[in-house]
Amino acid sequence: MKILESPDQILEMTARFQSGETKLGFVSAMGLLHEGHLALIRKAREMADSVLVMVYANPALVQDDETLLRLKEQRPADIELLASEGVDYACFPGRKELHPKDHRTHVRLDKLDQRFRGIETDQYLTGLATVYLQAMNLFRPNFVFVAQKNYLDFLILKRLIRDLDVRTEPVLSPTVRDENGLPYSSFHGLFGDAEKGVALKVCQALGAAREELMAGEKSAVRIIQRMQELMGREPLLHVRFVGILDPGNLEPLERVTRDALVYVVAHVGRFRFTDNFIFHVQQD
Repeated sequence: MKILESPDQILEMTARFQSGETKLGFVSAMGLLHEGHLALIRKAREMADSVLVMVYANPALVQDDETLLRLKEQRPADIELLASEGVDYACFPGRKELHPKDHRTHVRLDKLDQRFRGIETDQYLTGLATVYLQAMNLFRPNFVFVAQKNYLDFLILKRLIRDLDVRTEPVLSPTVRDENGLPYSSFHGLFGDAEKGVALKVCQALGAAREELMAGEKSAVRIIQRMQELMGREPLLHVRFVGILDPGNLEPLERVTRDALVYVVAHVGRFRFTDNFIFHVQQD
């Protein structure tokens, strides 16, 4: 595995893929690598000739010094894990490289951004879109792999690719969960028992929503109310958004008569936590 540490090394690497004869798969990670990342890497290895993993603590996601320190301490173990998975290239850019103090250019999604803002903060959306575009410009991958738990990221990526004519294909992969049903994330390894218990309530509320939909419930309002009741009032849990949406454009649904995205965004303690599923409606 080659670790890309300079712009010249990145240019040398991307030049190898410009002919189009070989394909590059790209996986973005924050650090504290886990089974979810490994599943994305393995999918990338199936579809591409070479795999590049960028590990970067996006300021839109991580601001506190304690988490940043944990991510930094974990880097040697992350490098060892990437090498053991057969990753071809790894890049660990610092914030000074991607977001220097005089960085002034950001990506916004205009009207679509207004729907996203109902789910996430403007800082999160702008930071995510900007880093994705930076990465695609730097590495020019043929494929970018995203886990379904980050479905909002996937939609942002699709819109960037379409609107800015980026020659990249986004690939959505299934969410990987632990033995209790919690989706793996970089924050998963930082959860204590209390945080895991609270996060599990969110997953259980989603599971109950799936059961109601399978039983024939069509009212989005009733399903959402039931989810909120199941999540309850927990000191460690702040639910930012719970909704049932069109998977293509995030339009809120009043009745589930077509495919629906059931989505929760919350904070568990100081950590962002999100989970979702897509319910497919059988058309007569």
